[in-house]
Amino acid sequence: MAIASTAWPERIQAAAATAQRLAAQNVYFVPVRHHSPACSMALQQWLHALQPKRVLIEAPHAFMPLLPLLQHEDTVPPVAVLAQRKQGEQVRSAFYPFCDYSPEWLALRWAQQAGAEVVFCDLLSLDGDGDENEDPETVLQAAAGSLLDESHVAHSEYVQALAEKLHCRNYDELWSHVFECRPVDALLQPETFFNEVWMWCAMARLSYSEAALQLDDTVAREACMLQHLQAAIASGDTTVVITGGFHTLGLLEGMAEPVAPVKASKTSKPSKDSSSDAWLIRYSFDRLDALNGYASGMPSPQYYQDQWQAMQQGQSGSDFLALQ
Repeated sequence: MAIASTAWPERIQAAAATAQRLAAQNVYFVPVRHHSPACSMALQQWLHALQPKRVLIEAPHAFMPLLPLLQHEDTVPPVAVLAQRKQGEQVRSAFYPFCDYSPEWLALRWAQQAGAEVVFCDLLSLDGDGDENEDPETVLQAAAGSLLDESHVAHSEYVQALAEKLHCRNYDELWSHVFECRPVDALLQPETFFNEVWMWCAMARLSYSEAALQLDDTVAREACMLQHLQAAIASGDTTVVITGGFHTLGLLEGMAEPVAPVKASKTSKPSKDSSSDAWLIRYSFDRLDALNGYASGMPSPQYYQDQWQAMQQGQSGSDFLALQ
């Protein structure tokens, strides 16, 4: 990741230097928006160029037993992993959705064809604050969301200011204007594309304090990702690390010094009276639609599915641009 100007904040410059050092060790970071056709198009090109032996994906490591099902030729998206954890009388649920143009889905299928190892490197964070008096129905309703959360970027001061400057109404419109509307030829230059996605997400992350990121398990989750990343580096294999772009700065800063082991906690180790389960289930485009309240989705996912298929067939992106 290159920094063109010393005007960028020192944290970003330092993280970019770490990224360059790790790239020299054949470790490459790919910051994505979770359901972005533009990210998937660029990722497809990047994977073919790098030919990694190992692919780390931001998904709970507890989902590894489902990998054969996810990579099975008969599994056709949209699908999702439904995860549940029971603690006493309380049940917490969350979904991890995939569609055809999800970068994570593309990486799973590419790895299968290329014979690369896939490692889900995240924690399964379903536990609450431990309030035993919390109403079980309230807990279930609040927790039955997505494990792919992009609200940090969407609500950051940086993105809000940029949306105002570019006269965009919201985060989705801004993202589309800056990234999705690029010509297909521009998406075939993945190093440049992902460097710009990273800068976007890194600037957004500067809006948040370390204390705030500890409260929502971001710090604990990234500690888990870092342990898997260190193991990949130790193997010496060419490795690609695919995460939501918000995590990339945190991971690069974590790699600037040795990583401490993850402490046993409510997010890293279920208590003795809790149990977790995960199932692969059918999903639908309406549930993936940001307009229906899915915070990590793209608006009108069926439209993006059509455009993704057109791009895969080598068709011009002119219609894609015109309809934005």
